[in-house]
Amino acid sequence: MSDENVTAFEEPTVEQVERWLRKLSYEERLTGYKMTATAGNTKVDMYSLPEAVLFLFGTRWDSPMLQAGFKGGINWVDVTELVVWLRDAVGDTELARAVEERVPTGESYHAQSLVLHELFTERVNQYRGVREAVMAVAQATEAD
Repeated sequence: MSDENVTAFEEPTVEQVERWLRKLSYEERLTGYKMTATAGNTKVDMYSLPEAVLFLFGTRWDSPMLQAGFKGGINWVDVTELVVWLRDAVGDTELARAVEERVPTGESYHAQSLVLHELFTERVNQYRGVREAVMAVAQATEAD
């Protein structure tokens, strides 16, 4: 990520991280598609942000897609739907806004996924930091 594109999200609170990582209802799910040449498109429903992260970044772009016998594929989600889901269902409005503003429309899905990866990596690292701080406090309290 170049310096001009650094997002620098605000540090989330413990409550926000817990809310954003919660399990969602059927009505709040995000739908993506596993696309493969051999099996076609398979609908995948995701019920939490951790599930979506695993799905979004499950495509190996360095795979030999044009080699005979390759059985890989692409995990695809509509970026516009992802923005709405992040904002309305998950509740992380900052991440939703960053995705909406930074992911290039009209570009290849590969190009879009590279920007998504940068944004999600930054935000998930923040989530991890908040959770690790809580665990450290809990361990220190137990030791006393």
